[in-house]
Amino acid sequence: MGQAMLEARPECSAPVRHDALLAVLGIFTTDSEHSHRHRTEARKTWLAQASRSASLDVRFVARTRGLRVRSPLHAESRNHGDFVFINASSRLSRSQGPLATLWAWMHCAVARWPNTELLGKADDDVMLLLPSITAHLRGSLDELRRIQNVPESPSMLWGVQESYHWDVVTRRPDGFDDEFSYKRNCMLRNPLLKHTQSIGPFNFAKGACLFVSMSLTRQLLTHRVKEEIEAAMAAADSISAPMRAALSHLENPRALPWEDVLLGWALTTTVASEAAAFVHIGRHVYAEEWYNAGVGLGLAPSTLILHNRGKRSARLKRAHRWSQRHHCAPPSVRLECAAEPYISCAGATWRRCTASTEPYAAASCSVRRRLSFPTALFGSCPHSPLAPATPCSRPCSRPCCPSPLLTNLLIAHWLRIGCAWIAH
Repeated sequence: MGQAMLEARPECSAPVRHDALLAVLGIFTTDSEHSHRHRTEARKTWLAQASRSASLDVRFVARTRGLRVRSPLHAESRNHGDFVFINASSRLSRSQGPLATLWAWMHCAVARWPNTELLGKADDDVMLLLPSITAHLRGSLDELRRIQNVPESPSMLWGVQESYHWDVVTRRPDGFDDEFSYKRNCMLRNPLLKHTQSIGPFNFAKGACLFVSMSLTRQLLTHRVKEEIEAAMAAADSISAPMRAALSHLENPRALPWEDVLLGWALTTTVASEAAAFVHIGRHVYAEEWYNAGVGLGLAPSTLILHNRGKRSARLKRAHRWSQRHHCAPPSVRLECAAEPYISCAGATWRRCTASTEPYAAASCSVRRRLSFPTALFGSCPHSPLAPATPCSRPCSRPCCPSPLLTNLLIAHWLRIGCAWIAH
């Protein structure tokens, strides 16, 4: 596999931190221009010192073997000191790179943050409200202690949960389902997926932002998991005739061996000795363009995570400014867990828990997603469902609040443009 081969114990540049933190979050990034713009905007907004959380260490994580001499990563690291460089190839393809980064980041975090409770992974095209995420993580752990009636720290995979199977021929996901919609335990081969050799179903947390217990992460640093990641990296760029034929049987022939799904596969086939939990944080705290057809920001006052799938860094600034005015969070987390546990392919028992919206209602914190158009275009008005309920703060040469008819016409126009672009 050449450059795709992984080191058994990859090196990283982070110093050892012995203090007991709640979590360390690695933001996967590259030396591309759009990643540079995202990092710059993040440091000005949600990663500014005033927006951080003391118990959550955040670092950009980049592969540096073979990195070009003039890469902006070198200067950024000197100026900001917020990078972790890992010894993995910087020249891997888009489908291979995140897999190599995941393997190296898990090793790095376990070794350099030995007393930290949770490992986090995020993409660089996100906006995260770190203090509220910290509170949600603590609340989720407290709830699991209460539900399991244990004093020690419970193990969990925290994030927006979805489910897949893992096809061992193509090394790709197959058989998608939402959250906990499936009603089966893990099978080494699901007979319902007749044309693939698929292990599952299992949960995974969407890779835009997820956290997993360090106790679980340590169990994943095995030769078997390394071999599967290497096999997925090799399969990711394969264009052989047998691979093309195998891909045609998948539910989504264009699927890639996404690192968040592979992490879910590793947890359900490797962790055998612990009672753990999948914690679905719910879409009321998660926003991305798919949920609002690409129109506006799609934020709610309750939003903790915005995934900027359109890769437009200016959206991060708009989203952060809107969230500073309107974000709210309840004082506690309430989890509702399914009565029947999930039994993994490794024989472990997992609870399937969903964060309730009831604490938000009790705290008068809205979970209603708004399109949240930029105020430079629309201004703001109390009665518009598309704009924040605050007065217009600029001199207006036209009405700050568009009429409902104008608003609907503009939305329809933008949707037509979007649909035409997709069809094209």
